[in-house]
Amino acid sequence: MDQKNLTTICEEQEIPEEVEQALKSNRAKILKHEIKQERIVSSLQKGCFIVLTAVASLTLFLSFNPQMNLAIKQAFGINEDPGVNVAEENQLAADLHLVSTSNDLEITLTKFVTTKTKLAFDYQFKITDDKLKKLLEKNIQAKDNHQFIELSLYANGSDEDIYGGVFTESTFRVEGEMFYGSVISVFTKDVIPEDAELTLKIKRFDWQDKDEFNTAMANAPAEGLEASFTVDNALEYEGDWSFNLTSKPLTETASPTISKVTNVKDVQAISDALQTDVTFTAPLRANSRPAVTVYKDSVKQEQLIELESYDPLTGEINFRFSLSALDKSGAIYKIQLNEINAYGEPLSEIGSFELRNT
Repeated sequence: MDQKNLTTICEEQEIPEEVEQALKSNRAKILKHEIKQERIVSSLQKGCFIVLTAVASLTLFLSFNPQMNLAIKQAFGINEDPGVNVAEENQLAADLHLVSTSNDLEITLTKFVTTKTKLAFDYQFKITDDKLKKLLEKNIQAKDNHQFIELSLYANGSDEDIYGGVFTESTFRVEGEMFYGSVISVFTKDVIPEDAELTLKIKRFDWQDKDEFNTAMANAPAEGLEASFTVDNALEYEGDWSFNLTSKPLTETASPTISKVTNVKDVQAISDALQTDVTFTAPLRANSRPAVTVYKDSVKQEQLIELESYDPLTGEINFRFSLSALDKSGAIYKIQLNEINAYGEPLSEIGSFELRNT
């Protein structure tokens, strides 16, 4: 099977009642066959739309856990991500002022931080286009602060674009005439070389009209639990905004302590400066849908899980969440695996364990 890249933009927001009713009959699974760089919109919980440009094997399911939100809240910068915030507290996410101009639009990169498997950056530009300003105001009123962004990433002067196999959360806020964007990308494997000198390129922005999006979602034809639909972009910006970065990928790692293991086995966890990668094996029933829930000091966390997958043949579960190797707070994280229904509601607990940085 050819390799592809998977980029996901997930919206955590309230949606109209008629759309929510449509969602209940128009559930979608992550596709596992080749899709070129085009927008495929799938009706997942609370209006998630997915841009598929990557791969999953025949037996490995990239699980879009309806209980999770990819990465960040209603964005006020990348430091809303707990892993990035800890790195910033340790003065490892430096402020920048890198400027690039293309097609009369000047974009300033204000913050950038990366490991081998995750990167995050903030950027900004002045809004001079009345059409964009009105569209953003309309979408913000509809509690939509996401847009599509097309990126390229190059290491050590190579012309090979390494930005692939990645889930991306791209959000924005507007203050006066200024557009403030934030991007957090989680790669499915180690992509960024250690000590790499990186060049980041922004190639395109796409914005959709939220009203048109909700209407298309509500009217999407469904077959069983699957539905897909397309929505034309209301506005697109194209260009070649390039930023040469001197900061190197963060290399800090830690091995969290595992305890209180119940009905799972082979638990492994490794933390880097921005996230923790966890793998374990669980007894999965045939045709079941597993999903991980994370509790921090007994409080359920809604926005920590960034990437989740499972192999229905071996029962292997893998997920990433925003616990930094630099976090020495001593918090205890309970990792609970549940079997869920098509709407993301837990049916029963499969197993659990606890994890903490020491």
